[in-house]
Amino acid sequence: METVYGDTVELDIFLDEMELADGYQPQEYTLDAIDWTKVLYPVEMPLRVVGLDAPRTSTEYSKDGRVLADIDELGNRTQYEYNPLGQLIKVTYPEVEGNSSSVSYEYDSAGRRIKETDALGNTVEYKYDKLGRAIEVIFEDESSNQTTFDSLGRRTQSIDQEGIITEYEYDKLGRLSAVVQKVSETEIGTRYDYNELGQLVAATDAKGRVTQYEYDDAGRRVAVVLPGGERASTTYNELGNIASYTDFNGETTQYEYDAENRLEKKDLEDDIDVEYTYTEEGQVATIKDSRGTTEFEYDELGYLLWRKDPDGKVISYEYDDIGNIIKVETPASVVEYEYDSWNRLQKVVEGTEETSYRYDEVGNLIETIFPNGTVETREYDELYRLTNVRVVDSDDALLSEFKYELNEAGHRTQVTEKVRQPDGSLSERTVEYEYDELYRLIEAAVLGGETITYRYDEVGNRISAGEISYVYDDNDRLIQEKQGSEVVVEYKYDDNGNLLSRTEGNETVNYIWDDRNRLIAVEENGEIVEFEYDDDNIRVSQTVGGEKTSFLLDKNRPYDQVLAEFVDGEEVASYVYGLDLISQDRNGVDSFYFVDGLGSTRGLTDGSGEVTDAYWYDVYGNLVDRVGSSENDYLFAGEQFDEELGQYYLRQRYYDPTTGRFTRRDTWEGRLEEPITLNKYLYGNGNPVSYTDPSGLMASLLEFSAVEKLQSNLNFINSIRVVKTLIKINNIVDNLILKIKGKELVSQTEKLAEHLARLLRLENVGGIPPDEDPDPGTYNDNHWWGEIKGFAGNANKALKGKKGSTASRKQALREFESRGITEEKLLDIEKRLVEAAQKMQQPKPDFIPPPN
Repeated sequence: METVYGDTVELDIFLDEMELADGYQPQEYTLDAIDWTKVLYPVEMPLRVVGLDAPRTSTEYSKDGRVLADIDELGNRTQYEYNPLGQLIKVTYPEVEGNSSSVSYEYDSAGRRIKETDALGNTVEYKYDKLGRAIEVIFEDESSNQTTFDSLGRRTQSIDQEGIITEYEYDKLGRLSAVVQKVSETEIGTRYDYNELGQLVAATDAKGRVTQYEYDDAGRRVAVVLPGGERASTTYNELGNIASYTDFNGETTQYEYDAENRLEKKDLEDDIDVEYTYTEEGQVATIKDSRGTTEFEYDELGYLLWRKDPDGKVISYEYDDIGNIIKVETPASVVEYEYDSWNRLQKVVEGTEETSYRYDEVGNLIETIFPNGTVETREYDELYRLTNVRVVDSDDALLSEFKYELNEAGHRTQVTEKVRQPDGSLSERTVEYEYDELYRLIEAAVLGGETITYRYDEVGNRISAGEISYVYDDNDRLIQEKQGSEVVVEYKYDDNGNLLSRTEGNETVNYIWDDRNRLIAVEENGEIVEFEYDDDNIRVSQTVGGEKTSFLLDKNRPYDQVLAEFVDGEEVASYVYGLDLISQDRNGVDSFYFVDGLGSTRGLTDGSGEVTDAYWYDVYGNLVDRVGSSENDYLFAGEQFDEELGQYYLRQRYYDPTTGRFTRRDTWEGRLEEPITLNKYLYGNGNPVSYTDPSGLMASLLEFSAVEKLQSNLNFINSIRVVKTLIKINNIVDNLILKIKGKELVSQTEKLAEHLARLLRLENVGGIPPDEDPDPGTYNDNHWWGEIKGFAGNANKALKGKKGSTASRKQALREFESRGITEEKLLDIEKRLVEAAQKMQQPKPDFIPPPN
């Protein structure tokens, strides 16, 4: 690592365990309030990191300390220009295939950034009130988002590009007390109450139902009581670690810790215990559960080198100097990855088959070339929202096309679909979509075909779809489907909210769950389907009719993906992933996927580019037509469909497309600012046209909102410089933090929490307009994203040792919450980090997950 400017070198790092090269001494040494060191070193002084062979990068500074250029390990150069006032006015990025790209900035007389212009000439403009608060963001198409503040600077109203208004109310101490929205002029309000310590004690939904929270004298949450009266409780040991958790069913899990305060055992009431061991650096070395022992090996920088599953299958990884995965090897395949100078995935190579990606000047994916000669192209509007996905074969004959029309807020109002059938014909349909004021889908109309209307209650439950109506209990569990006054389907649940049975007519399907609320068996008409999971609750096997299929997972992706399937130890299928699923090899036959704008599989092509299969879905993912006989499980939104269940497996939960709901209560608590996220069963916030839910925990916009999408393209590129630097610094930091023992964990957590709190309170980070409630989606310039990503990684290592304990998580939450950072905010940051990681092709930043 080399940093050059003027007469001195300034380097900020967390902790100070770095050595100077022989003969050099720092000129100045300071320590700030959270033990960050600032050291000025002689010019061009080489730094040596203790115990690490760190990649070499360099940064050039002006004499007054401004960054002029960054040169990465591969010699890629990013340059920065400033006006006479020292404000950044232009960033020029490394060339890609001979093409350069830049972003420019303009400021007002008060030094506030008022305009950003990207490499394609598209702009974002900002307006401020007299107090310097950003009150309007104006986009290239002249649409805008507006924010109103009260005299204390709190956001009281937001108006999006469609003119939809959300109002926010606060109590006397400035805590969010209500979020009010309107649907057809009817107010829908969600209200919150707090205790004297500012902790949430009650959330009252729009139907008047109350969820209560209880705390002990130390301020730790000890109980949650649902509207139906079900209660879950937590106890703690003398060090503040969770000692036990009793769920809503009354089942208790005990937690034990080693001498270094790391989770050592989960003692499950009716299941085999889970045991953990750790490396000297504090990373998980082994996990022993009901399946056997899973082993992990890491390199000196903490990257996972290989994982060995209980069945003996091994998956291994290689990385470049930046930390990008460049090779993944399994018993089924060896796949290599290449990246461009912006750190974007450029090529995926398996054997002789190569998939390549091409991007525009601001980072949008515009072309994918598959090994069989088929080519996908993508087009975007002025705000970089997807408007067209088109696939042609090697002769430029159309295989599929999906054209989208959008409303001002970016939600799709119409799609025209064309899909080549295996017989060579081209099928076409147009579907129109209509939404209410909460962007819940209320109508899907196939032109010349069926129209389905949807209605919802105040908290987002679907109460009708066409002629079918739905009935729910106080915990939002679906208990009946009706046609007219006749009950046609009945559902029963346990107190944890897991679906126990579905009865239609004289036939009942029974669902069996383990102590960790994982679906382990389904019984129907005497036939049983069984499932197994790893310690992260990800499915690793399925047994049907006595035949067991094992799944080898790549857990180093943003979301766990199946790379190979085995029956009786023999490989029956393997999958190749790039940005998304590229192909499957099933019993020696290759099939290549082509998708629509939601990521749903719309067809398969063979090795010569001929269409073998075509798929059509309704809006919630029910398969309405399928032509072709290829075995393929990856369908709606590109997710794994379980034919035996008639449900999609979305990692943490199963999704039933017939009801548009999950079959298990969500463990994620949701965001107070977005009441729709508080519903524990909804798929895609009631909008399956715009949202997906690959984690099974929270809905994710397939397309960013306009402000996020455009600023993401403008500013995420900026973050590459800092992120690359942060990755290297974090490698140092991680190595040091992993040495933290015992009580030091708490002090380091305090430092992380305090610094993150300071970031969240900043009024103007890196020139991006301020907002009363900063959102990583809109604050993703180089400083914001770099710092948040860095501290997420550090917190992950310091608090969990990559896999670590729920107890450490609770310790962290207490420290964060004491500085005004709620669990909801942390989970929102995690969501944004995952999205960022997807763009950067970095491993998923596993920050602070919901408890099991």
